[in-house]
Amino acid sequence: TNGITCINTSNPNALILKHSTLTGNKHYPLQIHPNVDISQVMYNTATGNDSGNCCLVTGGDIRTNRTWPGTNKFAYQVGGNVFVYKHTTPADTLIIQPGSEIQFASGSSLFIGHYYNYRQRQGVLIAEGTKDSTITFTSSSNSPKPGDWNGIYFCHAGTGYFRHCSI
Repeated sequence: TNGITCINTSNPNALILKHSTLTGNKHYPLQIHPNVDISQVMYNTATGNDSGNCCLVTGGDIRTNRTWPGTNKFAYQVGGNVFVYKHTTPADTLIIQPGSEIQFASGSSLFIGHYYNYRQRQGVLIAEGTKDSTITFTSSSNSPKPGDWNGIYFCHAGTGYFRHCSI
């Protein structure tokens, strides 16, 4: 079983988890749909979990502003394609905070912006680390190599800002 699983929800207070340890789970200590608000998931650790000590972000759409905190002592593992876009303006934004490590499973991607039904859908990615607290985008493989994951794509109306990142 997973420790905590949060499926797609529009409730902004669906998950508040602070200063906790997620341990001894058969699968992932934390599994979320990408549209779940995890801005209040902070200062946590994960140890001794069979599937790894990370937060599994399943594939899906982010259709509102979201923040992935960098204060947790575990990585975010993207397990499927994640799309950041909105049908109307202003664009939806994914903010990745300093100290975050974003791991991508084989074949997974992050798409910013979208084109559907002859209309551009806006999306924004902001990954602004600091000199002392960088942001890392990498493979989830135990032995990472080029081609393990597909990449970050800016489509049609997608924009991005990267600072102090390792990709």
